[in-house]
Amino acid sequence: MFRLRKLNVVKVVSSENEKNRLIEKGFVEIQVPFLNNKKDIKEDTNNDYENMNYTELKSIASEKGINTYKLKKEDIIAALQEMEG
Repeated sequence: MFRLRKLNVVKVVSSENEKNRLIEKGFVEIQVPFLNNKKDIKEDTNNDYENMNYTELKSIASEKGINTYKLKKEDIIAALQEMEG
């Protein structure tokens, strides 16, 4: 999986071709640090969500099948965290 960002838009793609196509359009790959265990992953994800803006969170939630209509930022974060376990 590759995460790319352009301004306030974050895209997650699974193939190298998709990644390169987005880079040509001005996106930049976001590097995710290596994590040692599940606890680190959960803490990193929670902090990552807190640091994202509403549009980024909404995009990620939509990609995961979460209906974001009328949800506040805190509610989207809670829904993402609940989905992740």
